[in-house]
Amino acid sequence: MKRLIIFGLFITILITASCPLFTGNVVAECEALKTQSFRDTCYAELAPILEDKAVCAKIISATAEDTCVNLVAVALNDAEFCLQIGASNILLQNSCLETIAVELVESPICLNLSNDSLRGTCTGKIVLINGNLSACGELPLAQVKDKVLQYKARDYCWNHVATSGNAPELCANIFDEELRESCEA
Repeated sequence: MKRLIIFGLFITILITASCPLFTGNVVAECEALKTQSFRDTCYAELAPILEDKAVCAKIISATAEDTCVNLVAVALNDAEFCLQIGASNILLQNSCLETIAVELVESPICLNLSNDSLRGTCTGKIVLINGNLSACGELPLAQVKDKVLQYKARDYCWNHVATSGNAPELCANIFDEELRESCEA
């Protein structure tokens, strides 16, 4: 997760630094730039300021467009817009969704994350905010035969709440023996 935050900050700094002529929020300023890469960067910087999804559509580079979508989605708290981030950039999509889920304290958004451990950890963060411990136990079980994998989202939720919330007694709710032992340690 720390890598995702650092990556997001790096991209934001890169966008801001590479468009030094940007003075406000006028799309025409971006359109007037000579190279497509500068225009893309400028649009990606402008879109969240304007909170305008349509500006992201002007971007040619898939990476810059994904960054733009992330920034606008977070600015608008629009989890659905996060889903427009390309499949090749699933880490950014996950970061976008989790940021909004935690900001809005809405655990159903966590269910859109790409894997059970992320879904569980995201839900656990929200449980720490709203105190609704039943949310961990209500996460859907994975549709697989292996019991440990079935409970993975719930286990990661309980683990996050127990370790981050200084509540080691909650480790007992973890199905996976190895993760439970790690939680209790």
